[in-house]
Parts: sequence; C-alpha cells; structure tokens
Amino acid sequence: MNGENKRLSALIDSLQARGIYFLSKSSMLQALKVSDAGLKNSIKRLFKKQRLVSLKNDFYLIVPLEYRNIGAPPPEWFIDQLMNAHHAKYYVGLLTAAALHGAAHQQPQIYQVVTNKLLRPIKIGRARIVFYFKKDFDNLPLAKIKTPTGYMAVSSPELTAFDLVSYIKQSGHIHHVSTVLAELGEELDPQKLYEVAEHFSQGCIQRMGYLLDVAGFREKTEPLLKRVSSKYYPLRSDKKWSLEPKNKEWHLYVNEEVESDL
Repeated sequence: MNGENKRLSALIDSLQARGIYFLSKSSMLQALKVSDAGLKNSIKRLFKKQRLVSLKNDFYLIVPLEYRNIGAPPPEWFIDQLMNAHHAKYYVGLLTAAALHGAAHQQPQIYQVVTNKLLRPIKIGRARIVFYFKKDFDNLPLAKIKTPTGYMAVSSPELTAFDLVSYIKQSGHIHHVSTVLAELGEELDPQKLYEVAEHFSQGCIQRMGYLLDVAGFREKTEPLLKRVSSKYYPLRSDKKWSLEPKNKEWHLYVNEEVESDL
C-alpha cells in the first residue's frame, strides 16, 4: 500500500471513529492534499475492499465491517448528510415514515424521501432510495429522529397520513393506503390533522376523511369536516366515475370499494 492509500485509509478510519460515514471527493482532496488522479486510484482500491462505496455526484459512503455483506449501512445513517450536501429540504416520508411510526404491516421495499429538489433514485447496497418532489415545505410538521450518526427529519404521523393519500400511487394504491391508515390511525391527533390539511388539495382532504372513517377513526376526522367543500370528487381520481354512489358527508363519488388487508 503506497502513501496515498495509507493516508486515505487513515482518514476513513478517523471519520468512522467519530461517527461520520458520509464524505465528498472535495473534502478528501482538501484533507489529504493529493492530486485528483492519485485520489481516484486510492478510492478504487477501497472500492475493491468494500470499504468505500459511491453514492453519486462525487459523494461517498464509508462501509463499516458489519455492513460489508450488504454493501452499505442503512439509509438513516447518511440521508441527512446526503440531503444537506444537495442543499435540499427533505423529510423521510410515506410508507417509510409510516413504518417508523409503527404502521409496519408490510415493510416498504424502498426508502421514500420527500424533498424540494428533483433528484434521481439511488441504489446503494441493498437499499433503493426514491425521492418525491414537494414544493411547499413551509410550516410542515416534522420530527427529528435520532440515528446512529445524528438525526434525520421524518414527517409527523398526520403529515404522513396526508402524504399517503396525496401520493397514493407511490404508496401502493388505495387498498394498501387504507391498511396503513388503519394501523397509523391511533397515532393521529384530530387538531393536528385539521392544521396540516391546509397544505393539501381539497380532493385529498375529502379522501383522507373518508378513508379514516372507513378505517374506524371517525373521532379523528370530526375537525376535518369543517374543510369539506361543496364540490364532489371521485374517491379514485385515476378511475372513471359517473353514476357511483355519493358519500354526502365527505362529498365523494365512491367509485371504489375500499378493502383493508387487516
């Protein structure tokens, strides 16, 4: 092992000892004072040893020994650092957040992150991180959850519930969302649901109220009734409707019979 390789290995060992697993090419060049070509060769050697793995855009991830068999540590170890490197607002959301809040009937197959930047999915180790764009991040109710390397932002139960309905295709469609809401319902606060509703479309609000009622949480939806408009929306916007029965309380055309997996 030449000097540059030893110095990069020592840098990585030092960072890991401090609980840092995310680093950039620029930070390595600055710390080691080496040429671009020399750093590139050292990085390739550490790739072969499964000590380092590439994320994207010259970002890298240190792989501790216990995670080398799956190629990388879990996303919660580095998602906050990755999003900060992109100068992006973000939160872990949708089915991933629902699982963190205890609604884990079916473990999500992908790691779902909502952000204010358009980012491509990342495959890292066995994990696939998918990003969903949201323009409005002002006053969203987020929680900071402690991770082995710091903290990460996660949507509150109420924001998670609305996102599941808003991004219903990405959440496994209406029947799966109904199942998740049945598990998440106990965590929901009626007043917080009412407050977070202002960030979502009218159709989403009315669908949310109906689905929570069907899941058996009518006591949670009472404040939301104040937000029901005079306009009727289809329960499933991706399905044709014409003569379906109306739900007069939530002003919906019920063009799908909702079935939970529970």
